[in-house]
Order: sequence, then C-alpha cells, then structure tokens
Amino acid sequence: MNPTWLVCNDFSSRSDQMVLEMAPEAQKAGAELILFHIYHVPHPPMALNIGKKEGMGSLQEFAEALGVGALKRLEELKTKLLERHPSLKIRAIVREGEPVESIIAAALEFE
Repeated sequence: MNPTWLVCNDFSSRSDQMVLEMAPEAQKAGAELILFHIYHVPHPPMALNIGKKEGMGSLQEFAEALGVGALKRLEELKTKLLERHPSLKIRAIVREGEPVESIIAAALEFE
C-alpha cells in the first residue's frame, strides 16, 4: 500500500512553496498527496458583518463562499503540481471546523 501524505495548506506563499518543493519526493515515494485546508466560520455577528460587506445575505452564503474559494485555491495548486509531476496522485480536500481537531481527524482518516 502506498503512503498518504496529508499536507495542510494555509494559502501562504510559504505553504504553497513547501508543497511545490516536496512534490518530487512524494512522487518518488509513490505517495498520494492530500492537499488539505480547514476554514472556520467566525461567530455569527462577525461573520454577518463580513458577509454583508462582501455582498452575502446570510451566514450560510458566507460559509459556502469560504469553502468554494478554498477548494478553488487548492485545485489551482493541484493543477500546477500536475503540470510538473503528471503521475503524482493528488486530492484536494476542504473542511470547515476547528483547525486542530480537523487536522487530527483527517490524519486518522487518511492514515
């Protein structure tokens, strides 16, 4: 069975660069990369203010926009990786939740 590498990405330039640099090693190891991002919806008063500022009417619209935007960013990174390493196995996964608990749960899920 091939190893799975869970790679958390916070969308910083360092995070993206780290993934780009580790991809050749993952490919050599026959590993599947799981690009993983956790987003957290702030408490309703703050989220509603941000959502209204961004033209969203509800907390649910705001949360969905965060998830869709995050997945789009991971998919763009995945595309860039596959251009350089076509045989690399990659999945992009986005989840809403508390970061520490979500990372631990994902690590156990994908081990």
